[in-house]
Amino acid sequence: MTKYLIILGAIILTSCSKKTDVNASVEIPEKLDYDTIAIDSFAPGATPANMAPKVIVVKDSAAEAKKKELETQIKDLEKKKKEEEKKKADEKEKAKKTETEKTKEKSKEESSQTLTPPPPIAN
Repeated sequence: MTKYLIILGAIILTSCSKKTDVNASVEIPEKLDYDTIAIDSFAPGATPANMAPKVIVVKDSAAEAKKKELETQIKDLEKKKKEEEKKKADEKEKAKKTETEKTKEKSKEESSQTLTPPPPIAN
């Protein structure tokens, strides 16, 4: 029995003591070519007068985009409001129709009761 324990212990020690090569698992990242050149607006030849039209165009286009977005949101809200008003009007019309139908039924019942002649009296 002790022989089996010794053999089992030796197998466990040898299987756990295996070490992988640390350098083999490390990957060297590739060099990526990025354009990281800073553009300076105060470089020679770049005057504020040259840069101002570009900045204004960017601001204008951003303002136009925001304005268009707001206009579409306003149109959507107006459509929703009109739909809600239309639904309310439809509900009111349905309520009026059901009310008139009920009154017609009641009047028919009353008229049928008043129009029937009384039964003859037997002597």
